[in-house]
Amino acid sequence: MNKEEFIASWKDLDKEILLRISGFIPDTLLPAVGYSCRRWYSILTPKIWRNIYKNFGNKRNKLDILKKYGKYVEYVEQDTMELPEVGMESWLDYCKIWYYYLPLYNSDVSYSYELLSFKALPKKLKPIPLFYLCYGEDWMNLVLLTRMLDTQLIIEGFYLNSLEEPAIRLQSLPTELKSNVKTLKIDIGEYFSLMYLIQLTLDLPSLTYLELSFDEESTVEEWTELEKFLKNSRNITYFKLNLDIQKCKQLYNRGVPFRESVNYKTNIKTLEIDLPHRRPNRIGLLSIYKNIEFNFFHLLLISSPNLTEVSLAATDYNILCLLAKSCPNLKKLCTQTPIQNFFDHTPTFKKLKQLSTSSLHEIHYHMIYGFETIFPAVTELYVDHYFSHTAEFCSSHNLFLLPKLFPKLVTLKLSHDIDDTTLERFLEREEPLYLTHLYLHGSKGNWKNLTQIIKEKCPSLHTITYEWCAHWERFENIPLHQLVTELPTVKFFIARFKKPFEYDNIFEYKQYMDQHPISNNNN
Repeated sequence: MNKEEFIASWKDLDKEILLRISGFIPDTLLPAVGYSCRRWYSILTPKIWRNIYKNFGNKRNKLDILKKYGKYVEYVEQDTMELPEVGMESWLDYCKIWYYYLPLYNSDVSYSYELLSFKALPKKLKPIPLFYLCYGEDWMNLVLLTRMLDTQLIIEGFYLNSLEEPAIRLQSLPTELKSNVKTLKIDIGEYFSLMYLIQLTLDLPSLTYLELSFDEESTVEEWTELEKFLKNSRNITYFKLNLDIQKCKQLYNRGVPFRESVNYKTNIKTLEIDLPHRRPNRIGLLSIYKNIEFNFFHLLLISSPNLTEVSLAATDYNILCLLAKSCPNLKKLCTQTPIQNFFDHTPTFKKLKQLSTSSLHEIHYHMIYGFETIFPAVTELYVDHYFSHTAEFCSSHNLFLLPKLFPKLVTLKLSHDIDDTTLERFLEREEPLYLTHLYLHGSKGNWKNLTQIIKEKCPSLHTITYEWCAHWERFENIPLHQLVTELPTVKFFIARFKKPFEYDNIFEYKQYMDQHPISNNNN
């Protein structure tokens, strides 16, 4: 079946399904019907439903919530329907409310889940930030939503689980449904065509965010055509690749035709090459060959002078120099390998404020040219030791006090895997530390003398963020509680680390304690 036949078949199916449901859904009811599916929470926007769904799995009073808001759900009873016969019961993924679904030709295979009548569903929905368009039922979700609303449905993003049938569905949508799309996320499977990807992005005139996730079966062979993609990237400002260690190696070791410069430039401002925190990835980073040949990343950088944020799994000396020369407005740099040794001809990162690396060990012992000269504007430092727990990367977990660096830092991450000698050296310093934010990460570390250091050396400190992980020891044993009592003028937050300098699930300490009493926090 070619693309045209595929699109035609979906249009026929659209008409057939609408005819089948029109017999038992009166026209007067249609605007008030809410279409339920696995991703219903991202489609229905009334505040009441967002409150039910948000963190629902963690709430202790699930039953009370359902009883309280259950009056807003009107079951579609079997005896109210003429066709088709409906008898199968299923569960909404999270809220555990029984519902019926609409089988196709009375079989177990359904194009769509059943309709629920929501008395509170507005006739106008807010823009949908990310619409899943992966399977047949997702297509029907979209079709029915466009029929239900009095106004045009606005979709700001699509997620596709492959570049095959889901991409064809996306291309076959009417222009008005694609005109507002700013975000496109795609899982790349065995099939990947860079030219088809270019065609897909060109079909979305407002696209600014592109995220590609490669699985184990996918290949990066076609990235040799990267230049064609860059020339056609148009308004894309955020480009993200989610890779495993093998894909990462292939891109670092794959040479592309050398360019001293290019006669085009992209609008990309944020480049993110994401490598998850997993043991194979940590070990695999050691085997990435830091070549001096012109490769995938060099071409990306020289064609993107507007970059302000860059996150790369591994950086060699040449990539660092290219970043400093080609990206004068760079403000944030994250790498999971140690910062390389610099020399007196190394370009300066004049505007870089946020720096994340796995170790400062090499700089501390081997840097010929000063850190503060290369990074004169850095005020936020995150040392991610996870990727340094190898003899080749880091021989010590002590956070070295680089000359003239710490006096100007305003944000610092203090982890349980940093030696106590770091804190002792803080106390030995005569100069104060101009920290305003301290990030604590650790389940058992007691950070000896930390209170004394804050009181004596950190007069500007006003915020402490602590990361709490459920698999750590009992919550009542963490050192945070003592700090709260000893530092009454400091604001305390509990959050989940997302990536360097970014957190989510942020709670004020008192708010978190109200929701998670110590007596109920077990492993």
